[in-house]
Amino acid sequence: MSSLTVLPQPQAWPNGNRTRLLGSAAIGDFMTPEERLSTFDSKKFETFVLQWADEYLRSRYDLVECRGGANDKGRDVVAWIDPPGTPNRRYDTYQCKYYGDKLTPGEFWEELAKLCHYTYTGEINIPNRYVLMTSKGVGSSLSELIDAPHRLRKELLQRWEGKGIKGAGKHIPEILSGDFKKYVEAFDFSIVESVPPGEFIKQHQTTKYHAHVFGIVTEKERPVLQPPAEIDETRESIYIKLALEAYGDACNKAGYTQTDLDSFPHFKDHLAQTRIDFYSAEALKEFSRDNYIETAFDSLLTQFEAGIKPTYTRSHANAFERLLNVTQTASLLPINHSLLQNEVSANDRIGICHHLANNGRITSWIFSYYGTNQISSTSK
Repeated sequence: MSSLTVLPQPQAWPNGNRTRLLGSAAIGDFMTPEERLSTFDSKKFETFVLQWADEYLRSRYDLVECRGGANDKGRDVVAWIDPPGTPNRRYDTYQCKYYGDKLTPGEFWEELAKLCHYTYTGEINIPNRYVLMTSKGVGSSLSELIDAPHRLRKELLQRWEGKGIKGAGKHIPEILSGDFKKYVEAFDFSIVESVPPGEFIKQHQTTKYHAHVFGIVTEKERPVLQPPAEIDETRESIYIKLALEAYGDACNKAGYTQTDLDSFPHFKDHLAQTRIDFYSAEALKEFSRDNYIETAFDSLLTQFEAGIKPTYTRSHANAFERLLNVTQTASLLPINHSLLQNEVSANDRIGICHHLANNGRITSWIFSYYGTNQISSTSK
């Protein structure tokens, strides 16, 4: 019976890094991702592997499965190349084990013994690739053997025929002999390869989890964006339209437009500052896109959307009061679960409210509509 199970979702990383530069002056000397990986205990390494498999492997294979316990037959992660039902269904196996130091030949013989035994008995097929992924990498002695498959076979045979191999499993012969010996002598060990920790990290870097685990070393400085003299209709029309409606509601003037601003200096100044705030948040959006995972800024918008909702939905004297109270709430809102939390400025916080308006997640300051759901309000 197969011990493979569907790949579980990775658990949240405990005490994930929340600074742009991992190991910045605030928390000690800079630590490279390779150094950080080497500090993981077995539990953190398991989480790291699941994160890597969840996105990096899933996008490259038909199906990814994980070990099901002690009877994994020497397969930690199985990545199927072909769909179920394919004759001689091909797969790659990834051995992702935690070791306290670089992996040595002595620690690897029992894994090779499992590979040989279970493929000899027909319990599993020979994988296309047998890939070692460890937190500290492979030592030079084992690395040299992997690079020379004929030497790897020779030393495995010498060890198995001499001292024997213990610990591989009760069904696996400790001493090699007979037809099984001939099978091992003919086995193609060129399928065995190792991935250095640096490459392992590069692969993990393509996942949404990477920044939270390793922090961010930004490649680009945050841009400074100032609003242009003329309103950019392609970028600004929606949130400005909603702001003008709020001004009109406050002074009881229907159809309020930009030409009315000269008669209301307070609103004119407010709109000028609103545009500065909007472009500040726009700069944060660009910075996030260039340095963080793609969804970081949108996740921040979602957090603000939830945080300002109670203020937005309560009764206000007019729409402008609602706008002011919502942006005040945004200015004080705690940010606890965002990769961008150390990047958000005071201007960004207010600008984010207008980004929510631009995205249609706030549809009016006059009526209590939030997203697509109507919410009751006495100001309607």
